[in-house]
Amino acid sequence: MKCGWRIALLPLIALLAWAAGSPAADFGTERLVYEFGWQNISAATATIAIDPATVAGVPGYKAVVQIQGKPKLDWIWRVRDKISVETTADKLACQRFFFEQREASFFLDTEIRRDPTANLLIGSRTRIIKNTRKALSPKDAPLDHYDPLSAILFLRRSPLSIGQQYNLKAFDGKRRHDLTYRVIGEERIKIGLGEFDTWKVQPRILRSTGNVQGSDVEKVRQLFLWVDKNPPHHVLRLESEAFVGHIYGELVQKN
Repeated sequence: MKCGWRIALLPLIALLAWAAGSPAADFGTERLVYEFGWQNISAATATIAIDPATVAGVPGYKAVVQIQGKPKLDWIWRVRDKISVETTADKLACQRFFFEQREASFFLDTEIRRDPTANLLIGSRTRIIKNTRKALSPKDAPLDHYDPLSAILFLRRSPLSIGQQYNLKAFDGKRRHDLTYRVIGEERIKIGLGEFDTWKVQPRILRSTGNVQGSDVEKVRQLFLWVDKNPPHHVLRLESEAFVGHIYGELVQKN
């Protein structure tokens, strides 16, 4: 369940990095709520706040994601995660990304900072065990890599069409990922918020740094995203086959 849970959130908070291009839309203040489930059992909610802000002296965005498992499932796997990012508006260049991972007894802080002197994104991770903090080996990536949340914004403002494919690079603070995203069709879907015309997108991970055995992303079998054709192009639904069972996510509230 632990492995499957983390994989469930990858499409929303970790892997939707798209190559830079001309923006088709910009964002105002947004408040979104997603529901995640496993085997048709509602397991968690993710609340997302996006606000325009001045970042590194230029227009940008600040975004915060809070992920909370359902209290009734705390006895199985308690989840209280928080992710925040500061990114520029023009190129969605990450200035700071911070992930407070709080899952059962597993506590891990992951930070990505932009180092213009070294021309790198620097990833630092700290494992917390019984109030003792242990720094793990630092990692880095070139500045052309996107952090997870900046990548979500880029997906939503990128032009899409059937057959279109993007090759991209992402950095989660530990591993660099080479990915491809392909628009495989158009679908009209029905969710709790209504019916929507969408693009169906299939992400694929081509390779990741580090050993295969230690990489959860290798366990993703099939993953599909449905993106609203109409601005502001919300990701409306995702479905994934994980190592065990079937996982879904759905937008349930928006401002």
